[in-house]
Amino acid sequence: MFFYTGIQAQSYIDLELQQFVRRTIIESVKHYGNDVPEASCVIMSGDGKVIADVGLGFNRKKVKDIPTLNSESISSGITRPVLYLALMDGNLPPDYVINTGSGEFCDSTTNCIIRDMNYTRGGWGKITVQKAVDVSTIGVYKAVENVFKRNMSTLGRALIKTGITFNTEDDEPHANSLWLPCDIMGAHSPYTMYQQLMWLSGTILNNGKIVLRLSPEDSSDPICEVKSSPTAIDRLREAMIMTVQTGTGRLLKTSGVTVAAALNVSEPNSINCRSLTGFATLSSDCQAAGGYCIGIYIKKNDLPAGRLLPAQILKKIVDHLVEKGYVDVSSSVTSEISSTHHVKYHPAEKGR
Repeated sequence: MFFYTGIQAQSYIDLELQQFVRRTIIESVKHYGNDVPEASCVIMSGDGKVIADVGLGFNRKKVKDIPTLNSESISSGITRPVLYLALMDGNLPPDYVINTGSGEFCDSTTNCIIRDMNYTRGGWGKITVQKAVDVSTIGVYKAVENVFKRNMSTLGRALIKTGITFNTEDDEPHANSLWLPCDIMGAHSPYTMYQQLMWLSGTILNNGKIVLRLSPEDSSDPICEVKSSPTAIDRLREAMIMTVQTGTGRLLKTSGVTVAAALNVSEPNSINCRSLTGFATLSSDCQAAGGYCIGIYIKKNDLPAGRLLPAQILKKIVDHLVEKGYVDVSSSVTSEISSTHHVKYHPAEKGR
């Protein structure tokens, strides 16, 4: 597994943008008091240059900068997109229907319990796997179990193709590993914000080339490349766009640019603390190289702990990038994917 552990002179940092992001995070979390002990943001250009890198700690209304926060491991917020990419690589169509039940799933072999965020409201029932990549951990897991037949070696080879192992695994990964649903869904696989953002940016915005550059001294050569098929990548891109068009990221709709998103809230740890993450890409044409990728992380104690907070911060940053001309606004990019697409809302989605 690739881990970035060093902090270099960040000569790609846009100081105006850096200060805007810092102010935005502080203003957005101040109402939560000591319930938010830390928060961070990374903004990366499509070719891997980090242009904003903010890490903040909060204690009794005091704010301190934590320059290393984005290189520290946190709960993964991209597990569903990664697994969806593996599923789309010749395995399932996006409209494959899964019964997610009442929003709580217990694996009979390991007693692992997986819950969707709305399990207290009855869950999602039957939804497509494309919808599941936005809202349902259970839906994605059941699709993975169905396709890979609880064979860790087969799943491991598929994950290597997605690039998420950063090409450090051998040719026969997990050959003797047990099938552990909670581990598969990221319960014990933390990643840094740098890692999560560079994977998403490389996959969606850089033709599968995963790059991280903090300064001109860093190589522009890819750390690794996504080997999943172009069709699979297109389907992931479409699913993330649909998250913005009709899903949990509707707040991020922005006229004139294409926005794709992934929002996640981790399971609570032993002290009822969750990781709230939000990722968004924006560009004039999301199918072309270029644009920007934004990652938000918030450590949140106690309830409420939902997707709205990271989405609100993402929206302010997206609007700022558009206003300042970081991406070309296109009159051909509308606020809907298709004028004939009819938006339907699941009853359990209300009040999420």
